[in-house]
Amino acid sequence: MTEAGADAFARHWFDVVEYAYATGNAEPLRALADPECEICNASIAEIESKTREGLHFEGVAIEVLTSAPAPKDSRGVIVTMSVQEVSSQVVTADGEVVEDVPGIEAAPINVYVAESDGGWRIFGIGKI
Repeated sequence: MTEAGADAFARHWFDVVEYAYATGNAEPLRALADPECEICNASIAEIESKTREGLHFEGVAIEVLTSAPAPKDSRGVIVTMSVQEVSSQVVTADGEVVEDVPGIEAAPINVYVAESDGGWRIFGIGKI
């Protein structure tokens, strides 16, 4: 597995995050996240909690502006990215807005990617 593969996987992760929030289906996130990834688990828990409450997210859009993988080492690859998210809303099945979720300005982050079970997994995401 290469740095370019880790970079592509990290970009794909954010597509899957967007999908999970838009559909309420957190299983694809769970499949790509290491069980110890705190921010991954927080996102999964948030999606599942809102879905159980009969709520869903609308307007979720995440854009990866830049990404640059560091050289691979024995632990994996750190992909430094700039990501932004537009504001979205949590709504009821009837369309009533119950929460406005502020967007995130372009922010530099490190995405920790490593090989696991023959594929890539996200092991953590942190602000720089």
